[in-house]
Amino acid sequence: MGLSIGLSMLVGTLGMISSDIVSKVTNDESIIVLPISLLIIPLIIAIVLSLLFVKKYNGSIFG
Repeated sequence: MGLSIGLSMLVGTLGMISSDIVSKVTNDESIIVLPISLLIIPLIIAIVLSLLFVKKYNGSIFG
């Protein structure tokens, strides 16, 4: 369970790192959508995957 949730959090982390790199390299406000999408989409995927893994291994999300 820990490995699965850790790998799903790795997806979110890589999204945050890539968003930072793109925003520092481009440094242009006209394409602000790209770094924000690189931040939000992997973060949402990581949260959904974590919840799915918790449900799979624990039986329910809150119990």
